[in-house]
Amino acid sequence: MQIPILGLGDIPVDVLKKLEDMLNGEFSKIRIYAKGVREIPEDTFNSFRDQYMAEGIMDEFHKEGIQILVTEEDIYTKGKNYVFGEAEYRGPALVSTHRLDPTFYDKERNEDLLFKRLKKVLIHELGHCFGLDECDDPLCVMHYTGSAKSVDDKECEFCNDCQVKISTEGLPLG
Repeated sequence: MQIPILGLGDIPVDVLKKLEDMLNGEFSKIRIYAKGVREIPEDTFNSFRDQYMAEGIMDEFHKEGIQILVTEEDIYTKGKNYVFGEAEYRGPALVSTHRLDPTFYDKERNEDLLFKRLKKVLIHELGHCFGLDECDDPLCVMHYTGSAKSVDDKECEFCNDCQVKISTEGLPLG
């Protein structure tokens, strides 16, 4: 299975290539490929919040099936002040680097930490694309994360229960 990764807004192409390389090292049955960069849909911007509505962005790409959308913009979803990512079953996965970047928290720039966080969030959202729910295991990549620290604290792998669900449903994440 091939899954495109598409930048939205000002994401540099070399960031997409780095994510492509990182993710291709994680999955044996999925090939991730950089598809390029497109503009983020303007009508998804909420000027009152100074954020983009994740569901609105994903609606623009829903018909194209599973793909990874990456933006530097701050995103939110109904009922939440912000999200690191959002995904639909068999639909797009959207991830924002905005609050994953240590500079957002007035820390020094740290590309390694940013990409480590981004990788975990991307794998988490891909899990949702393939039907996995949030997991109770705090170390599982499918565990809900509401803060950058909680992203840091979890592993980059699926727990045994999530791996069983993946294998019993024939999902190509292994």
